[in-house]
Amino acid sequence: KYRAAIHELKKLQEEFDFLAAYRIQDKAQLKAISDATKEQLWENSRARKQLRKEMVPYEEMLLLLNKLQEKQMEAKLYQEGYQEFFQDHQTYQNLLGQLKEMGYSLSEAEQTDAYFFEKEERLRIERKKILKEKRIAERLHEKAEEKETDGTGKSARAPPQGFSGPDCALRGSLQHGPRG
Repeated sequence: KYRAAIHELKKLQEEFDFLAAYRIQDKAQLKAISDATKEQLWENSRARKQLRKEMVPYEEMLLLLNKLQEKQMEAKLYQEGYQEFFQDHQTYQNLLGQLKEMGYSLSEAEQTDAYFFEKEERLRIERKKILKEKRIAERLHEKAEEKETDGTGKSARAPPQGFSGPDCALRGSLQHGPRG
């Protein structure tokens, strides 16, 4: 019971913050933001595809680095005197040799991996933010449509003066802009 109420309050707060941040005053602005988020998603997708293309020449090196990182702990344990990790140490040394044959030091490979990881992470976070804004804009647009037709296809009446409640928060924000 309380969990649902808290969830609904969080959604209302999210909607209010969105309306205030974009100074939304009508459905057309909500529609424009929803359309803009579609364009932003397309741009984000294009940037992610471009990043994947940029990574292609480094794929083999990055796969080798991943194998190295998997064996790194065991190799260190062998160096500390744990003889049972000799085979893992040998594998690690062979992988390190392959990396050097490719023309990369371990440090260069790690820097390249970090570069691509950071770019991927930034695009992932950006996409998540865009999807959230799109979802909120569409949810608010639907609520505005429902308020306008009162869910019956007929035009809804305005609430009486002095009426206060969560249902009027959206209508007031759409008609008069965010307060504060």
